[in-house]
Amino acid sequence: MIKKLIILVILIVLITLSFLFFKKDDKYKLPAQYKVEIQKVIDEEVPKTKKEIDEIVEEVKIDVEKYKNNPLSLSDIDIINLDLTAELYIYSPLFKLYIKLINITDKYSKEKSDLHTDYIDALIEYIQPYIEKNKINDKKLIDLSIYSNEQQKLVEYYIKSAKIHKNN
Repeated sequence: MIKKLIILVILIVLITLSFLFFKKDDKYKLPAQYKVEIQKVIDEEVPKTKKEIDEIVEEVKIDVEKYKNNPLSLSDIDIINLDLTAELYIYSPLFKLYIKLINITDKYSKEKSDLHTDYIDALIEYIQPYIEKNKINDKKLIDLSIYSNEQQKLVEYYIKSAKIHKNN
């Protein structure tokens, strides 16, 4: 009976110690300085990114007006680039912002990102757990994402309204 009690106590002690010593490290929780640095970048870069998106939309608007006035004023490459703006270029400022956020995250994280993509949703998906776990205010990022989607639709509307096609 005493042997069973001793074995039981040893097992309890070992199980307790295993929880203490082998506590799973939370890879998403980073030092407090991370939160300060990432929040600063969000606060400073979101307005700049929005301005870059606005500039792209304004360029498209100007090119579309130029095309409407004289369809021969744009080369085939200009038309292809204009068409690609709605699909790709409108998100390039957003892409650059998320790359900055990922670089900061990599600076503080044990695991470094190994993202080989130009798909903005993959970047957002990668950084989101860090933002949530470290309680970073991401309202500006969410608003920017909504704004960029709205601007993409506006660019698509401009292009459609001018009846611009790659095969002109």
